[in-house]
Amino acid sequence: MNSNSSRAAWRIVRFGVLMLAAAASLPAAPDVVGRVTGPSGTPIEGATVFVYTAAPKSGTSALCPSCYPDCGKQARSDATGTFKLAGLSSQLVFRLLVVASDYAPQFVPGIEPGQPSFAVSLTPRQNATASPAQTARGRVVDPAGAPIPGAVIEIAGAAFDGGRRRFGRLRGIDPLAVSDENGEFILTSSMPFAALIGRVSARAFANQSVQLAAGRSHTLRLTEGATLSGRVTLGGQPLPNVTLGLTPQNRAAGSFVGNFEVGTDETGRFTFLNLPPKTDYYVSGKMDTVGRHGALATRPVHVGRDGTVTDLGDLAVQPAPRLTGRVVLADGTKLPDQSRILIGRDQVSDLLPVDLGVDGEFDVPGIPSGIVTLSTRIPGYGMSSKNESYQAINHRLIGRIDADISGLIVLLEKNGLTEGSIMAASLPRPKPGDRLQDRPLRGIESTRE
Repeated sequence: MNSNSSRAAWRIVRFGVLMLAAAASLPAAPDVVGRVTGPSGTPIEGATVFVYTAAPKSGTSALCPSCYPDCGKQARSDATGTFKLAGLSSQLVFRLLVVASDYAPQFVPGIEPGQPSFAVSLTPRQNATASPAQTARGRVVDPAGAPIPGAVIEIAGAAFDGGRRRFGRLRGIDPLAVSDENGEFILTSSMPFAALIGRVSARAFANQSVQLAAGRSHTLRLTEGATLSGRVTLGGQPLPNVTLGLTPQNRAAGSFVGNFEVGTDETGRFTFLNLPPKTDYYVSGKMDTVGRHGALATRPVHVGRDGTVTDLGDLAVQPAPRLTGRVVLADGTKLPDQSRILIGRDQVSDLLPVDLGVDGEFDVPGIPSGIVTLSTRIPGYGMSSKNESYQAINHRLIGRIDADISGLIVLLEKNGLTEGSIMAASLPRPKPGDRLQDRPLRGIESTRE
């Protein structure tokens, strides 16, 4: 057996061990019962309800969201529209996917076994009589050509004649489709298009970006993907129950294959399965779990072709900067209850919500050194441009944290920018070649010194 075959075999064995361990440790629970209807409340018979992904109710997991034994289970609705999913774990919360012929598929998040019966109202598929110029069809298959049912094709944008491209949720275009038992799917639009742009995903297969030309039938052949593993340590000892993130280095619209997360097990090990192969990523520790211990430096990594295993060895958690400060409102009023700031990081998908104290204070340990962003979601208020690190294009603060920062004062103004923000012109601005994000993170504290 060659090294690639040995690695593939190791991946399969490890995946099986993880699945068996999860099955043994997660007790069964009451059924999940619901009802599928049309918009008028008419029951839909024959709808398929998939258990799409799962997550622990609390803590972290060494399994990917679609790797739990319960994922892949499904049920059909009867003549009254009722369905029942039996034997799901009581320790998990589930995301369901409901699919019915002639209706738009729908995700249903936050489902727990034993909760009261609930209804899922499906919307008739739009553009049912769309012409070939408004339609993209296809079939999702495995490497041997066998159909893959339940694959999800998500549309992120579209290309039009003349080279125009638009991204985001586009009115009149199906946002997603799900392959049927024959692996077949259809996407339609209320307007002609050259191609639909998005990605396809299916349990136990690697995500794949796709461009689906109008009026054609496409065969989307999914593969097992690659594996990335390693171990997280703290002071030379394994660190369990922390979450790692994996972010593609290429996040351009039309090429993005998705972000990935997985937790460390009791030995500190982590395993990302079914990764899009031959791709460059950034691996990082998520602030919400690693932050209490320190930080993991963001690390670039390349994964190989299908079936290969890349082992990163030990990733050591190191001491990290601490950020303390206060959010204040320019009009002097008290912050609303349950106000938060959001701390984000450059290059990787990692957004940490931080609850503010009664006087707007915050104290956040374990922020990895590098470029960070600060934003808020407080109704009626937005970041003031008086903040020295204010980034106008995204209405947030951006700057570097390379050591502890204390006494940061973040100013918010009613409805965002006000007349007083004109004073921001007196603050020092980056010189040519001196990027705002390369300067230390600052609020308005320098104006009060």
